[in-house]
Amino acid sequence: MEGLQLLTLKCKKFARACGISEDKINNIEPTAGCLAMISFHWHIALGRTWQEYVAASVVGNESMEVGIMGRILPSLYNYYGYKKGSSEIEFFEEHYLADQEHGNRGITALAEYTHERELQEKCLEVVRNAVKIRWLFLDELLHGIKTN
Repeated sequence: MEGLQLLTLKCKKFARACGISEDKINNIEPTAGCLAMISFHWHIALGRTWQEYVAASVVGNESMEVGIMGRILPSLYNYYGYKKGSSEIEFFEEHYLADQEHGNRGITALAEYTHERELQEKCLEVVRNAVKIRWLFLDELLHGIKTN
């Protein structure tokens, strides 16, 4: 099974555990923030250097997951009663561990292969933009939760 399909299945499993109906899960439309984040990463992947893509995707996006999941997981255990290793929350547990490793690898690769000042500046720019877009995406999700 491909990575995106597996990720989707894990997210759907968590949504079901939260009581979201199968119909709503299968018919949900991506939010504008989600589409913006996807478009941004495709733009970088197709039109920039591999270093800029690693900076945007791994450093600017995946590295943020570590802090986010580090706050979410204790809440899932302590307040919502999920057990460590529970299949409903495997997405969160896997990302907490994997994104630590991915973030470290990305930073190491950039340090080793990004020596030119101009390329370093471009990498910093895409990281800033990736973080802004991620923030907008998460803010949009929070707003949606509060209004639904």
